[in-house]
Amino acid sequence: MDNSSNWYIYVLFRPWNGVPCYVGQGKGFRWSWHNSRGVNHPNKHLASIIRKAGGPIPVVKVREGLTKEQADEVERALISVLGRAPDGILANMTDGGDGNPGRPHTEESKSKIGAATRGRKLTDAQKKRVSEVHKGKKLSPEQCALLSRVHTGRKHTPEEIEKRAAKLRGRVKTPEHCAAISAAKKGIPISEARKKALREGLAKWQETAEAKAQFVERGKIAFKGKRHTDATKAKISAAHKGVPISEEHKSALREGHKQWRESPEGKAVASERGKVNFLGKKHTEESKAKMKAYWAARRAEKEKEPR
Repeated sequence: MDNSSNWYIYVLFRPWNGVPCYVGQGKGFRWSWHNSRGVNHPNKHLASIIRKAGGPIPVVKVREGLTKEQADEVERALISVLGRAPDGILANMTDGGDGNPGRPHTEESKSKIGAATRGRKLTDAQKKRVSEVHKGKKLSPEQCALLSRVHTGRKHTPEEIEKRAAKLRGRVKTPEHCAAISAAKKGIPISEARKKALREGLAKWQETAEAKAQFVERGKIAFKGKRHTDATKAKISAAHKGVPISEEHKSALREGHKQWRESPEGKAVASERGKVNFLGKKHTEESKAKMKAYWAARRAEKEKEPR
């Protein structure tokens, strides 16, 4: 017998006249279970009432803080006073006090329930009703702790991860959604392990063809024709000043810049800039000396190359 005092009595009502239609007892989310089943409720009388209402019906907790024994007694008393159909107004199938909410199922029972419900998909109308029933509800600290214990250490399979990613891929968040996420995460410190995992995940994603295509497309939109202000240039310079660049990075920059210079766009930009930047400009003696030394070194390199 459960000796805790967190049992309650709830009553469901017909929304069109406010007359009670069901009395029950339970704890946790038991009181919202009936509406979650909707027109598929195993109690056909109650299912017809929900169908007539066109959605969730009102439900109210009338007594709380009871032991299981007290809940049985109050439930039986209310059902007795209001009466069951066809002589009374309630859709209850029993006189009360004989249910087993909270009773743990055997492994065999779990297996049967799983086989009966596995693969079953809710209709959009059912999903909407379930959403309305649970909207605005907040989990108690005990429920949060229980969920945390259940999921701690659990790892999603690659199939589960891909299934979730497929649902979210391409979805654009509204400004309100972004603001809500930002407000919820503001001030929450991120552990070093989490930062590392985020960096690794981002780096892995950036190597995918999808990410590269997005960067190219975004770059065309965000930076086309854009010129940095002097303040922005100063910030970029300050951020990179003193930061050593690896030889591999230097090589990649040179190669990228070379390819861009040789492209039609690069040649056009260079030609246009040359008209503006060098029109009427004269080199200093120092500049001339640098250019002379550079081209002398280039000629020497060419002469060493085998013909």
